[in-house]
Amino acid sequence: MDTSGGSSKDTLLAGESDEDDTGDKSTQYDGHLQCSDGEEDLFSGADVARAPAEISNVQRNVIYFCLGLDTLLISAAVSIMMPVMAIEGDAKNHDRDVTKRASVGLVFSVAKFTEFFAAPLLASELQNVGSKFLVVLSTMAVAGVLLIFGLIDYIDEWKYFLALAYAIRVVQGVFSVGNYVAVYAIFVTILPNSLSFANGSLRAFNGFGYAVGPFLGGALFDAGGFLLPFAVGCGML
Repeated sequence: MDTSGGSSKDTLLAGESDEDDTGDKSTQYDGHLQCSDGEEDLFSGADVARAPAEISNVQRNVIYFCLGLDTLLISAAVSIMMPVMAIEGDAKNHDRDVTKRASVGLVFSVAKFTEFFAAPLLASELQNVGSKFLVVLSTMAVAGVLLIFGLIDYIDEWKYFLALAYAIRVVQGVFSVGNYVAVYAIFVTILPNSLSFANGSLRAFNGFGYAVGPFLGGALFDAGGFLLPFAVGCGML
């Protein structure tokens, strides 16, 4: 009995089945953004699954500009306190203690330490939180924290002044890096074929904000004292 014909038919049917499965997989949108090399992006989340298959160039440009401006303003607002805190911390250091000066320097560092630990956690939970919600929440939180930071000048006791500055900067670090993670997730969603451009432009917005912030903070401090830079930073957001 000739079994070669049956074997060939089975092989052909199996090949057709594989092609059908492949075709279904290629057309099915599973909610995960694919990078150019075929690997899943680490920041894919719930918002990616709900993203439309296509958006117009106008919508893409508006989203890109608004989120880029948001990143720039948050970076500027966060860095606006650098010259202000240095001047005010030195003014409250009546005995010119070197240890106290180092403690003031740690106020700048504690936010970045917080970002180092918070960024992976926020990225892993982005699917549950939602990138759009996190962008709005983080922007409002950073604005509120800035305004609170501008009020610590009324605390004369050094240890309380420094402790509150640390606590505020920790909260600020969590929400500022949360904003960065969420904006990046949206960028790679609207620019799936230009991930390098999305990453580079986000870094450009972030860096420009950090370049403008300290200059703006120093100028506003000279014009209106400790509270004015933080009030303006809150107003920008």
